[in-house]
Amino acid sequence: MGPDEEYLIAKSLEEVRKGERVEDSATAWGTSATTVRRRRDGGLTMQEGLEPYQRLSKNNEDFVAEWICEEEDAGRAPNKAQLGRQLDSFRAKETKKEALQRYHDSLKRIFLKKNVQPGRITNMDECGVQEGESRDVGTKRDYRAFVRKAGKAVDNSAEVITALKLENQLLRDENESLKPVSKKKVKPSPGEAYANIEDIYRAQREAKQQQAKLVTNHKNQVALEKQDLLESASSALEHMRNPK
Repeated sequence: MGPDEEYLIAKSLEEVRKGERVEDSATAWGTSATTVRRRRDGGLTMQEGLEPYQRLSKNNEDFVAEWICEEEDAGRAPNKAQLGRQLDSFRAKETKKEALQRYHDSLKRIFLKKNVQPGRITNMDECGVQEGESRDVGTKRDYRAFVRKAGKAVDNSAEVITALKLENQLLRDENESLKPVSKKKVKPSPGEAYANIEDIYRAQREAKQQQAKLVTNHKNQVALEKQDLLESASSALEHMRNPK
């Protein structure tokens, strides 16, 4: 229920408590008499009824909202997108290689002094932890493993491209096969004013047969092109893996 409806109910309740009939007050304020009567008897609003199932109570929500407004007034509450743009722009202009080296040296000394384990190091910045990224930044990757992974990605990319080309071709052929076939006109006999029912049925059967033949031809064409593409893809991938 929106704030406007809650306002109308509250105004109607004020008049009811002053002695106005529920039906008359609800009609005057354009709200439900049943709702006004239930609120008068101590019924809860929808928000109040759902409060036990919420993570924050009404008081908690009010406190958080007030705190956000105060931080905004103080200039300390930009959103994540604004903060990210400001940080990227600032870092691009001000970051120097020497400063980064000093930072990493200082960070390394802290890790050694405090004996911080890699699993307890979190990858985050002022914007928080980026979703989808690894939280563990201490694990080292072997260079050969990285190279193997990169090579596999290249092969996978080639296979994906081939599959996409095949899928596009299949879709084009399918769309072509679904194009409607023009209906065959029934030619009435010269001595008849209208076509008889047998001619109409015959024309319909011929149209269906023509459509079925067209679909069959397209399926055969798709099968041949699919085989050709698969063979081409296999040859291309074999050449990429074993170049001469």
